[in-house]
Amino acid sequence: MTRRSISFILALLICGATQHVSAQWIQTGGPFGATTILSLAVNGTTVLEGTTAGVFRSTDNGATWSSASAGLTNMRVHALAVSNDSRGSAVFAGTEGGVFVSFNNGGTWAQIDSGLTTLTVYTLSIRPSASGSTTIVAGTAGGGIFLSTNYGTSWTPADSGLTDLYVTSFLVTPTGAGGSNLFAGTEGGGIFLSSDNGLSWNPIDTNLTNMFVWSLFSFANTNGAKTLAAGTSGGIFLSVDNGLTWVASDSGLADTSVWALASKQASGGALRLYAATNSGIFSSSDYGMSWSPLGTGLSNQNVLSLVFNGSTMFAGTIGAGVFISPDMGSTWNAVNAGPANTYVWSLATMQATNGKTELFAGTDAGIYRSTNGGDQWSSVNAGLSNPSVVSLAAITNTSGVATLFAGTSNGVYASTDHGASWSLADSGLTRATVWTFAGNSYGLPVTTIFAGTDGSNVFRSTDNGVNWYVTPTAPTNSYIRSLLVVPTGSGLANLYAGTEGGVFLSSDNGSTWSQMNSGLIKTYIYCLAAGSNGVGGTNLFAGTPIGVFRSTDAGTSWVQLDSGFTSKYIYSMAVVPNG
Repeated sequence: MTRRSISFILALLICGATQHVSAQWIQTGGPFGATTILSLAVNGTTVLEGTTAGVFRSTDNGATWSSASAGLTNMRVHALAVSNDSRGSAVFAGTEGGVFVSFNNGGTWAQIDSGLTTLTVYTLSIRPSASGSTTIVAGTAGGGIFLSTNYGTSWTPADSGLTDLYVTSFLVTPTGAGGSNLFAGTEGGGIFLSSDNGLSWNPIDTNLTNMFVWSLFSFANTNGAKTLAAGTSGGIFLSVDNGLTWVASDSGLADTSVWALASKQASGGALRLYAATNSGIFSSSDYGMSWSPLGTGLSNQNVLSLVFNGSTMFAGTIGAGVFISPDMGSTWNAVNAGPANTYVWSLATMQATNGKTELFAGTDAGIYRSTNGGDQWSSVNAGLSNPSVVSLAAITNTSGVATLFAGTSNGVYASTDHGASWSLADSGLTRATVWTFAGNSYGLPVTTIFAGTDGSNVFRSTDNGVNWYVTPTAPTNSYIRSLLVVPTGSGLANLYAGTEGGVFLSSDNGSTWSQMNSGLIKTYIYCLAAGSNGVGGTNLFAGTPIGVFRSTDAGTSWVQLDSGFTSKYIYSMAVVPNG
């Protein structure tokens, strides 16, 4: 999956007629579960975790946790960074609402984002200097890189030469002459290097065959020379020439989505490297040349973050909180006393056999079902081996069979008994993370089910998900965020795909695609929806990081609709009947 954005994000698309809705919101009775741990940091004897529900801290090596979010106005904490210099100790938090600083280990936080024009912050780094001053570096979602030399009081953009403005990771390495190199990993643009404190950037991606870089790390190899490591969506790459060239190094790595990298010196002096993936943690004792799995007791294999506190290793997961290992990762125990919250990625409805409506929620802790409008929820995960459910769709085929599909970070699962049991349904699906589904029965003898994935692919199935085949052509962008089927009025339907490169249209059931971006001043599409315009036509809506766009001509042209929006990040939309 796309790590951040997180960073992550899926829309529940319900089609009907356009209506302006003004209503009061009431929190449902769940679902509740374990927290997704987006980031980890250690400051002295305190361990801090950034989650989808704020910051938590532990002063007893993870035995107990307490909330440490006072002053945070946004609880999705993608990054934590610690600075200790002549001005004292400070912890910085990068959230989807800007940067915050704490001078008391998370006791209280203050927002510091003057000049920060993009508030979703994926990653933070601390760059010390020989003079004792500290530069804070922030990587954002679509706004590039910002620098602060006054502890976040003000920020200035620093992205000259940076061709990808979605910055996911940083690495600072000393040059040996009192200066430092700053490396930036991006979400699709590879790796960039700055040798002038971020003033200018140059790409360094020779032989880097995957440009989605989630983590950067450095270590000394057997000769004592510096080696750079990059964790990507396509495995681990190493460089021994300061990033000029890279070589793949993932022998034994069963999962190539590498979210975090870490190292620790063993008692005998040997260096061990660690990689966090969707399939657990892997270690290397030969400087990254080969990898082997770890994790006895690691009941959740979706690991996003790693950190050491002395000899204790902490692993942050998607859906099961934090695990600790006292023995270099050989055995693990869950330590989650305190934080508890579930990130709800997706929703779907189905009609039960009694005629009532069932509500399903896909979360970072599996799937939950409510039969009473959300007042109570029960877990429905039998057969579901991956708890990170990022998309849900209920599709009834031409034979009248209703199937619930669940897209996870490791394939598709299907249920024909209202979630009571699940079976893997991903034969032929070569891309792991499925962000969205759609079903088309218009003018077809059998229903075609579509799945949008994280690798510039749309897959389709004509046998209710038993087998999947990639469409002959695909939208020319890396991530398919949303799919939408809209009837044309002639017994057929158009298929729309919302991607990180705009909106694409297929009028032949996914065989060919055309880009439809006229008027879209932001082509990062989170979600799509459609509804009647009240006079026999159809309105299309696209949610983006800068608000909503509407098309009244089947996507040929778009206009922005942003009056009244206090937050322009539109992750999901639903169109409901007017009366």
